[in-house]
Amino acid sequence: MTLDPQSLALLESFRQAGGTAIDDIDMATARRDYDLLFTQLGGLVADDVSIRMEGVPLADHPLPLRIYRPQTVRGPAPALLFFHGGGWSMGGLACYDAPLSHLAAKSGFIVASVGYRLAPENPFPAPLDDALNSTRWALARIGDHGGDPARLLIGGDSAGGTLAACACQLLCPTERRPRGQVLFYPVLTLADGDPRLPSRQTKGNGEYFLSRDGIAWAKGNYLTDPGLAFLPAVSPLLSPDLRGLPPALLITGGYDPLHDEAALYATRLRDAGGRAEHLTYPGTFHGFISFCGVLDVAKQAITDTAERMRAMV
Repeated sequence: MTLDPQSLALLESFRQAGGTAIDDIDMATARRDYDLLFTQLGGLVADDVSIRMEGVPLADHPLPLRIYRPQTVRGPAPALLFFHGGGWSMGGLACYDAPLSHLAAKSGFIVASVGYRLAPENPFPAPLDDALNSTRWALARIGDHGGDPARLLIGGDSAGGTLAACACQLLCPTERRPRGQVLFYPVLTLADGDPRLPSRQTKGNGEYFLSRDGIAWAKGNYLTDPGLAFLPAVSPLLSPDLRGLPPALLITGGYDPLHDEAALYATRLRDAGGRAEHLTYPGTFHGFISFCGVLDVAKQAITDTAERMRAMV
């Protein structure tokens, strides 16, 4: 397995740009740099998708909601509720315009991206509470934005994928649940030292965009106590019982430190009687979907994901 030429060139450009280790950068700078990088490398938005700002009207703190609607949609459409990445402490709605607009265009889904509260100002459980409550809201009210609640999927990338997976686990068995989960390279455990996850060691030294140090930095921002990492509400891979969960699609690159936990989670979901598929793109790295302006593999993965989303509903 080798990096594909475009992924290798992009990583080399990151290396040449240099920069400071993320744990040495103040949060305002880290957030600015994250938004700039993802916006610049996302490319153009899909020209047949409208984008507008709305809101999730939670009682004590309404959340911003960015709606991507294909112009070809007529009547209630299937919908995806999406939680962005950024280690629970970075990322914003606008820097995902390109990948989410193309995902909406190719799938025919309305995509609704939630601006949940960020750590360290709002540590665990605040981001998870926002994900869980916005999922409940969408299951009841996504129709207000043209979506069909009976055909709702939830998902996200990286830390946002973690929130989506945890929300699915935390919805009570008596509650309505989404039809499926779409998880781009989620962080499925923050508990250190799991021997089942060798990719954390072999791919996590920093040469493939995401590093173990970066994961530790995000963990320190998100959790006020390291012991919280052993809760399934933080590390969904550690849940003892995965029965009854919605079908899941997990997408990773072969050079992602998080690759092995996605593969293991898919296996555990299937062993629990559920449906799960793990799509691996061997020659690329963590976060690649967001770089669809420069990576052909990201465009292919968006097309593949859209196809599987349609099959879920």
